[in-house]
Amino acid sequence: MDLSSLEKIYAKQEVTTHITKYYNDNNYFYLVNKGNAVNFIHGAVVGSSIFLVQAEILLCVLELSQKKCHNGIQELHYEKRDDIAEKWLQVFNRTSEE
Repeated sequence: MDLSSLEKIYAKQEVTTHITKYYNDNNYFYLVNKGNAVNFIHGAVVGSSIFLVQAEILLCVLELSQKKCHNGIQELHYEKRDDIAEKWLQVFNRTSEE
């Protein structure tokens, strides 16, 4: 993940090997595993299933950027999750008979 633009606005402090604090005079936040999935810090093999997670993250970012949301945890609607899964199956669930 390219963090160069982030580092122009925030100072950074390495809290632990996998946690970095970004801060300025107005606020701060923590980034784990340089913004990559934390489940895979220790080298787990995930294969194509990671694309399900990445697709949902991208769709969530799109939705959050396009509408006003209340404070708190937001969740992607189950129909959109089903759409992601269906498209993933079309691409990755191919059999030799096709």
